[in-house]
Amino acid sequence: MHLLLLILTLAQSDKPKADPPAGADAAIASALRNHPDVRVAEANRVLAEAELEQTKLAVTKRVSAAFAKMEAAKLKYQARAEAEQHVKSVGVKVESLQAAALTADARAEVVIADEEMKASVGSAKGPATAAEGVAVALKQHPDIKVAEAKVAVAAAVLDQARLAVTQRVGPAFARIQATKVKVATAEDSLNHTAGLVKKGFAPKSESDRAEAAVQAAKAELAAAEADLKAVTGGGEKPANVVVFKYPESSANYLKYVHMGDALPPAPAGSVADKLRAVIDKKVKLPEQKEVFFTKAVETLKTAAVIDFTVRLPNHTQFTERGLNVPAGEMTVSAWTELMLDEFNVGRIKYAFYVREYGLLLTAVDSAPPGALTLTEFARLVRAEREEKKAEPKK
Repeated sequence: MHLLLLILTLAQSDKPKADPPAGADAAIASALRNHPDVRVAEANRVLAEAELEQTKLAVTKRVSAAFAKMEAAKLKYQARAEAEQHVKSVGVKVESLQAAALTADARAEVVIADEEMKASVGSAKGPATAAEGVAVALKQHPDIKVAEAKVAVAAAVLDQARLAVTQRVGPAFARIQATKVKVATAEDSLNHTAGLVKKGFAPKSESDRAEAAVQAAKAELAAAEADLKAVTGGGEKPANVVVFKYPESSANYLKYVHMGDALPPAPAGSVADKLRAVIDKKVKLPEQKEVFFTKAVETLKTAAVIDFTVRLPNHTQFTERGLNVPAGEMTVSAWTELMLDEFNVGRIKYAFYVREYGLLLTAVDSAPPGALTLTEFARLVRAEREEKKAEPKK
């Protein structure tokens, strides 16, 4: 079963801003407000602070209860001692012995209550009043110190997240500015070349080459702006943050899903729709011995008729290390899991991640923030289907 670690409901912006912030300072401010890493770190800090307050309340209650028990034990002991003195003054030996035993029991209760008081306060010396005991406990009780340490750690993690995000915004923004200059230069070159072609001083191929350079520069600018938007959140806040931990993985994955929905709604014909259709499609593959990972994936794509992009790392291990893929019939999801299990024998573990353009195979440690693994996506799709089956027919 999935272990739900944290659910944090975040407000959605009524009017999401699609464009990245105009200035570097605005971009940093937007990133610090909207980036998932920062928002989750902020949530964890709030959670740690809440746990600290709960711990303080629990310690205060324990100290107050221990002090009340201590006072009651003292009163009981005092009453027993006075009764013992009275019996002794009368001179009845048997009753005197009984009274002494009762006094000793009351004295033992005082000692026990005193030790419980010291334990509740976290001090070797018992306080004179309940208020003093609470004040001492809130300063030095081990439970309080542990909770305060968790708050400090959460605050440090938040600072780290903010610093990391800030450091990513600077280069991303600088890349946009540099690429804008490249676009402007390419357009100037195109205009100049077009003029030469028009006058017959240059062949048409030169203007075509200049036009291609403009398009390439614009594509680079679009990619740079997309990178900045990803870092800053594009001025748009996600609906909800849900952190799951799956038994087969030590990594925590952030998923932005609407509460009550198995998956966020996707436009018709999107990669999400295509994945829904193919994820549990049964495919027959032949036995493949010592086949490269890239070749195995290509064989699966062909057999399953997958028509979206599957990006693989440009590492030699994907074209040098051989896999042994048995013959058989399984779902697309099962085949990808088998290939990864066969490949993930080293220190670095890889996984397929669902992206808007298709699938990305990358190391788990460098996965895109908020991206779902293909296995997680498959689970959600199946849960979505089960929910639809369970719905009463109208």
